[in-house]
Amino acid sequence: MSWLRNRPGLWMLWGMLGAMACGVGDSTNRLSAQDQAALAEATTEEASQEDLFQVPDGTPEELLEYIQKVAGQMQQARQADDPLAFQQKVFGSILGAAEKILANPKLEPQFEQQAVIVKWQVLNAHRQLGTDGAEEELAKYYEELSQRKNPELVPLVLMLRTQGLQRGGTPAELQDLIAQTKSLLKEESASPSLAQVAYMLAQLVESTGETEKAAQLYQEFAELLSPTDDPDVAQLVDRMAGTGRRLGLMGNEMELEGKLLSGGKLDWKSYRGKVVLVDFWATWCGPCIHELPNVVSNYKKYHDLGFEVVGISLDEDRQQVEEFVADREIPWVTLFSDDPQTQGWQHPMATHYGVSGIPTVILVDQKGKVVSLNARGPMLGQKLEELLGPAPEPTESDES
Repeated sequence: MSWLRNRPGLWMLWGMLGAMACGVGDSTNRLSAQDQAALAEATTEEASQEDLFQVPDGTPEELLEYIQKVAGQMQQARQADDPLAFQQKVFGSILGAAEKILANPKLEPQFEQQAVIVKWQVLNAHRQLGTDGAEEELAKYYEELSQRKNPELVPLVLMLRTQGLQRGGTPAELQDLIAQTKSLLKEESASPSLAQVAYMLAQLVESTGETEKAAQLYQEFAELLSPTDDPDVAQLVDRMAGTGRRLGLMGNEMELEGKLLSGGKLDWKSYRGKVVLVDFWATWCGPCIHELPNVVSNYKKYHDLGFEVVGISLDEDRQQVEEFVADREIPWVTLFSDDPQTQGWQHPMATHYGVSGIPTVILVDQKGKVVSLNARGPMLGQKLEELLGPAPEPTESDES
């Protein structure tokens, strides 16, 4: 979507219409500081509302500039006497301009793609708002798009439909998109956009909690997308293969290796017979820091019963990690890479297991088998009690 970023108004529209579906009152607050600055700039040109909402004639490029200007007026809905009515005027004008562009018989592909996305955003916003007939209008639009002759629209439409499912849809719709994507991947060489669709669909299956199905889908898409000479596609292939590998760990042994922050290499075999929490984290990760007291508390309770932790830092600054570990008196080992090429998200274990968000925690039992991919909060203590028995009552020295 790089072309969107080159047009501040259209880029704002991409996020703004989705935010508007959650309520007029807080839509502007959901924009980044950069987008709000662009929004303010877009509204500097004075025009009467009556003239503004009259969709003009013009070239596709002129109509896209008009869409940008109208999108910039969205913040005015908050001050309008009737915010919803104002919002509908904005939506109507944007939709009308997009339809004028799409009606052009000599439309160039790049303008067609932009207009397709703009119209979809308005229709999807109506769907999110629960507007009467919105579901039917969106389904009709997908059918119209399937009749257009631009082959580049095929992966784009799949992308838009997948974006729509992220905010709600049926299992049947998800399976239909997966089947279409698989079919396309078997028929033609993989483009970055089609690879992104595949990744998003696998993420949607993962979000349903069907871990085994998601693992299989990640692996299948990775295989369909390989081999490739495109570096962007190759990166997604590695990520999907890694994620599939991680999700497929349940009930299986986990491979782990790397350099320790304290020096030397991890001796993973020495942990056999222990219950081990493998914790991907970073000093800059708020949720990781929030979860740390819980891990420390459980470590103190269950360490003597056979509980260990192996931290994997996705930081890039060794000194920062060393100071953090010392200040917090973290008692377990930490893996850290000194190679700038394999630091942060590129840590070998993070790429091997497709870690794209932290904290990511994996709990391994005494036999070396993974028993949980989400042992955080109260669940960690529950799993440890199942595996190691009740924690001993704290002594006075422990409490002090």
